[in-house]
Amino acid sequence: MRTLAVGTLAWLVAFLVLLAFSSHLRSHGEEWWLWTALAGVGLGVFGVIHCYRRESRLTASKP
Repeated sequence: MRTLAVGTLAWLVAFLVLLAFSSHLRSHGEEWWLWTALAGVGLGVFGVIHCYRRESRLTASKP
């Protein structure tokens, strides 16, 4: 789960950096970079939540 959290944080940093350059990206037709980073954050958050729930279910089912 730590790997997912670090990867999600990296996507978030990339999104924030790209957000600072959004006007430059927009003028060059490369705005998709911004949305790709945002999708990485969203999928990463989903993955972290999924792994956390799965891990808690597995530990709760142990005798």
